Amino acid sequence: MWFLDTAIFSRMIVACLVLMITSIVSTKAFGKNIMKHLLLPIDILLIGYVSWQLCVFYICYTLVTYGFVKIMKNLKHMRKTMFVTLCLMCTLPFFYTRLCGFLDSLPVLFVLVGFSYNMLKAIDAVYYTYYTDINIPLYTYANYILFFPTVTSGPIFRYRDFEVTFSNPAVVDGERCEEGIKKVIRGLFKKMVALYFVSAALEKIMYTATDTEKLLNDFTFFTSLCVIALSYLTLYFDLSGYSDIAIGLGRIVGINVPENFKKPWLSPSFTVFWRNWHVTLSDFIREHIFVVLNGKKLNKYVSALIGFVTMFVMALWHGFTTPFVVSGVYNGLLLAIENVFGITKSDKKKNKAVFYLRCVLVSLLFGINSMIFIFDFNTIKSVLLGLVSQPFVLIAVVSVCALVTVLFYLIFKNEKATKTVSSFSFVIVFCIVFLGVDRYLTYNNPFVGNQMFTPNDFEITQYEHPEKEWDKVLFGNSVVISGYVEEKSQSGYVNLGIDCGQLCDLEKMLEKGYINVGSELAIGLNYLTLYDEFDTNPTYIWHKKWYQPVAYFHRDKIMTALDGIKTRMQSGHPYPFSGYYKYPLEKSVYYGNLTEKELRDKEEIYNERYYGLEQEKFDKNINSLKNIVKFCDKNEIELFVFWMPWNPDALYPELCERLKDRVGKVLEVTNVEIYDLTNSMKPEYFHDTGHIEYEKGAPVFTAKFDELVDRWHKENK
Repeated sequence: MWFLDTAIFSRMIVACLVLMITSIVSTKAFGKNIMKHLLLPIDILLIGYVSWQLCVFYICYTLVTYGFVKIMKNLKHMRKTMFVTLCLMCTLPFFYTRLCGFLDSLPVLFVLVGFSYNMLKAIDAVYYTYYTDINIPLYTYANYILFFPTVTSGPIFRYRDFEVTFSNPAVVDGERCEEGIKKVIRGLFKKMVALYFVSAALEKIMYTATDTEKLLNDFTFFTSLCVIALSYLTLYFDLSGYSDIAIGLGRIVGINVPENFKKPWLSPSFTVFWRNWHVTLSDFIREHIFVVLNGKKLNKYVSALIGFVTMFVMALWHGFTTPFVVSGVYNGLLLAIENVFGITKSDKKKNKAVFYLRCVLVSLLFGINSMIFIFDFNTIKSVLLGLVSQPFVLIAVVSVCALVTVLFYLIFKNEKATKTVSSFSFVIVFCIVFLGVDRYLTYNNPFVGNQMFTPNDFEITQYEHPEKEWDKVLFGNSVVISGYVEEKSQSGYVNLGIDCGQLCDLEKMLEKGYINVGSELAIGLNYLTLYDEFDTNPTYIWHKKWYQPVAYFHRDKIMTALDGIKTRMQSGHPYPFSGYYKYPLEKSVYYGNLTEKELRDKEEIYNERYYGLEQEKFDKNINSLKNIVKFCDKNEIELFVFWMPWNPDALYPELCERLKDRVGKVLEVTNVEIYDLTNSMKPEYFHDTGHIEYEKGAPVFTAKFDELVDRWHKENK
């Protein structure tokens, strides 16, 4: 489209300025607006700048179709037959070009840009002459066909509307110029800014990018709804953006271009929708097909058939391809159903609740239609299956919508109740939006990898592994963090060590879907992984209560980020909104070995705190282990468990032996293998009793883990 080509668009702006100045000067100096006498040469020059072949074609097409108009005007006999014939002849280049798409042997005779719009204008001129028998001047007709703001992408002028504004163009003053410029800016914003962000959001929801390709995600009920809504917005911003630019340029030169989109989302039926969406096309189809065929009072079944044909013809106007045919059948059936059941209208004043519910349903159904213009059928199928992938969620959402509709219906029946609700409408809308945004943020944690917030180690793992599914996962606490180095491993496991991690953390991660394990799960145990009262990091997302707002849950992170931004701004830091220099995206590990005295001091602390704990202090995590085994069995995930290495120079507590017995009894009735690496590493590879020294010890542990994985694979073949 011309509006997105900088060179062409800049020349269109210059043309508008020339015409605007001509309008102002000629009106002031001569009392007559001579702008329209310059319009046709400028139209031809602009089209010629884009393509001389296109310019030649449009000049010839204008002259030929004007000949059709003159024939229609002077014809005295067989007017109806010639009317149909001449209208069909106006479409010959259109159908020939479409036919070339099916038959490669046909030569390409025409260079067509925006022809489908101009073809309809030529038909309308013949139509106008047939019904009014009024003479159309050649100069007016040429400007009508070639008017540069609308020549490529509409809106579609009807001749009678163009003739009125062209014969007496508005004098361009400051107010009109301001309106036109604002309209152009609005259109450019829709097309270049809003559409960019909508497309980016759609891309992020639908695909996961790898090094070599984009993989289509699995869809849930809510992600499918988002895709449908964003598809609707994609089509709206694209089409209405072009229309706004054309309307704005028209206003600048004094020509009133008709509006093309009139809040289509406030349409309680498709009959109303098509009067608000791509209005000029809908009006043309309705006036030239529906009204002609439905001139007499017809029954609802014939009206339904005509509605179906109208939608089908409108779809074929876009293109002779399978997606457009499907779109035509889909929209035609919806319009036919409305006519058959007499639900083409809804009175907002009588029943606001039903009116808005129907608006939502119409938008949802049209959003599904929008996907036909954007995606292939397999992708659309995946999105639609996502709507029914969570039956309970679907039932819950439908039930809530029905309940809210009934509630509002009862409220709006009572005048006093209506006034009360209206007075609190802002609060109600705010609460709904707040809850919706909060739910979205809960399940799409924006703190993962965000530069402004200090990430916890689970968020770091998510940032390093943005893929939806982790095929192989090694879970454990800080001992696993410090010991397993993904980059040096041959086994391909993700390091899911988390600070103070417990098995109940892993259970929640799996059941709530915060991680998706593909094929294998390994669990590295020590006594603290099983200790129920060992507090894990409070910023882990699974600790968030359902009623707890995201902002409150992350309050410490947010305040820390704000303080950091303030400090960096005061110090003149070049990147005040970046936290990477202060909070590197890496997990905490342990360097060096404790001295013998430091090791004994730590042993004494551990002995006092943990080594004498009773067995019931581990019941919760032992039960979590049972649930994890069941989860893996149900989801066909291969699982094995092992005890993490222990420093031979440190006292090995009797507590660990008792826990080994308990874990062994849990797993002996399953097919889960358990291995013991307690005495597998030398003292110099440890930082303290169990944490592994990163530089010397971590490579050794990583190699031992790889050997363990190979052994497990061989034993379970």
